[in-house]
Amino acid sequence: FTAITPEEAATLSHRKPFLPYQPNPVISKLPKNGTLQPIEPLKVFDNVYWMGSRAVGVLVIDTGEGFVMIDSGSNDTEAAHIAGSFARMDLNAADIRLIVISHEHFDHYGGVPYFLREVCPDAMVAISRTGWNLLQTVPTEFAFTQPRPQKADILMDDGLCMKVGN
Repeated sequence: FTAITPEEAATLSHRKPFLPYQPNPVISKLPKNGTLQPIEPLKVFDNVYWMGSRAVGVLVIDTGEGFVMIDSGSNDTEAAHIAGSFARMDLNAADIRLIVISHEHFDHYGGVPYFLREVCPDAMVAISRTGWNLLQTVPTEFAFTQPRPQKADILMDDGLCMKVGN
């Protein structure tokens, strides 16, 4: 595979069909409310960090030219804790360049709106094309609650290979 930049991936991924963003404020069942039990962030190895709570965590990769964050937490509260974890590791969360949503459950995408609004407005968001389309069609219940991501810059398909930083 030839690696391409996230910007090139965004251009290529939008050439194939995908569903438009569909806001759906009807929630048939809210997730259980629990208290956030933060865990101190840690450096897993080399340029990879783990940040989150006892319930939800994210992986952060330092590319040398910004961060790739895999998943985003469940909601604004968890996302704010994760953003604060960057500072505790002497990292700047504003340097998040790419947020990759591993799959379409709220505890993986729920923090995206917070990060784009409060922390890293220029970050790109990547999700599988299948995951994005599912979030535009499945009712907002159980694992698919609000707030759903309102944009996907990169719709990932099999075979996509991106190079971010070094």
